[in-house]
Amino acid sequence: MANDSKMLALISVLSTLVIPLVVPLVIVFAKKDDAYAVYYSKQVIVLEVLAFVGMIISALLMIVLIGLILLPIVGLASLILYVLLIINTLSGTQKPLPLIGNLWK
Repeated sequence: MANDSKMLALISVLSTLVIPLVVPLVIVFAKKDDAYAVYYSKQVIVLEVLAFVGMIISALLMIVLIGLILLPIVGLASLILYVLLIINTLSGTQKPLPLIGNLWK
């Protein structure tokens, strides 16, 4: 694996802090020959979509007060998975995230 692939994967992961889903989607469709960058771009997309859906569900469940407990749990789980994703990206190996890593291969 080249350093360019590792850097592109890291840019894909870190770009979600600024513009979620845009850079990872561009990498998935434009850099199909770079398996490492595409792998981690897909991991980012899955994490972002599931975190967004979890936050929406938690917000809707605030009506019945369950969301008050669920929202911080979803946020903390997303943060932990995001940190694991950064660590995995820097490791140089294609390691899936726990629980959600195999949803899109």
